[in-house]
Amino acid sequence: MKRLNPHLCNYMEVFDSIRSKKKGRRRQILRNLRRTVSERYSGYVARTDTLHMVQPQIYGKGKKAALRHCYDVETTPLSKLKSDIKKAQAAELAGLCQYCGVDSTPTFDHFLPKEIFPEFSVLAINLIPCCYECNQVKRAKWTNGSHCLVFNLYFDQLPTERVLYCRLNYSTTSIPQVEFYLNEPAGLAAADFQRAKSHYTTLGLLSKFNRCANTFISETRNELRQLAPNSRSVMISLLRGKVSNLVMTFGENYWKVAIAEAMHTSSEFLSSCENP
Repeated sequence: MKRLNPHLCNYMEVFDSIRSKKKGRRRQILRNLRRTVSERYSGYVARTDTLHMVQPQIYGKGKKAALRHCYDVETTPLSKLKSDIKKAQAAELAGLCQYCGVDSTPTFDHFLPKEIFPEFSVLAINLIPCCYECNQVKRAKWTNGSHCLVFNLYFDQLPTERVLYCRLNYSTTSIPQVEFYLNEPAGLAAADFQRAKSHYTTLGLLSKFNRCANTFISETRNELRQLAPNSRSVMISLLRGKVSNLVMTFGENYWKVAIAEAMHTSSEFLSSCENP
């Protein structure tokens, strides 16, 4: 999990360009709402560190529908906005959902949900590239009153200390039972750990990691059998190098980092990599 780069642009120009593609009554409603949208955008920008405290604006059914229509119906300016948001990201992160670090990013999460905050439906810094699963799980969740339920990948300080760990439990087969868990490090404030725990819990990430783990373990086992047949010390060195490279690219709390750490300390895993 790593922070993303917010796409900085003239947010009202984007709104106006999308509004210009609407027709009839909807276009007029959006024109009448322009001042309100501008004020709400300013409030959002001023409160990126306290978005859990933003209060919804009350809109009539027609106004709410018109604001949501800005995102729900594709237009050329909206397509450009989505493309620009993705282009702002580092190449190694652009195609990977940073909420989970597992899947690609064919969609966008509205950090403040558009069901509740329709005025932010096309605000660039409210749109976070993500995978379908994280988007569906998060949906309209955003706050518990004291903090946001998931990390804002543009503005939150993500933990640099490791909180995500993995155990490999072997029984009678070479395929381990994988268990991901969270552990509070000594150097991390309790409140910051609770925020991290909320992120993983809200998005159901530990079970998602479990579903993906054995594929990565099998791929790594096959790689080690080719590169270091029957040399346990070389295997351990290769796994440590893999951990370092993954941390550098994706951060301490990337799920593959947790597995790679567990693999290089597991005698059962290393034994399974030795050619018979």
